[in-house]
Amino acid sequence: MIKDVLRHQREKISYLIAGGFTSLVSWGSYAMFIFMGCGINISNIMSWIIAVIFSYIVNKIYVFQKPGWKVKQVVKEGVAYISSRLLTGAVEIASVPILLWMGITQSLFQIEGFWAKFLAGLLPLMLNYFIGKWAIFNKRSQK
Repeated sequence: MIKDVLRHQREKISYLIAGGFTSLVSWGSYAMFIFMGCGINISNIMSWIIAVIFSYIVNKIYVFQKPGWKVKQVVKEGVAYISSRLLTGAVEIASVPILLWMGITQSLFQIEGFWAKFLAGLLPLMLNYFIGKWAIFNKRSQK
């Protein structure tokens, strides 16, 4: 029973695990840059870049299992991947004030607006999965 669920949901489970590791890479590289004295903004930008590159590789290999590493294919996928992450990042950024305006202002662990930020992160999570699956790593579009 559990084997059947795992087999049928492999891609989604792999996506969530990859997302967890991507978060660790983001936080770890952010901390590394902070300790190196790069400052908050530079550290944040550099950790985002590293996390997106890591995420692209992990999603390509383990989640969507898309073969091929020719330069043209990687550039095409990479540009699409980074563009989709910028788009969904903008969705998340825009969602927080909208959710706060809607009254989702509750805090958790004394983090103001925690639930708005949490909920705002769910839409990009789902969008990134579907964009990756159907637009970026679509095996049928392989030529």
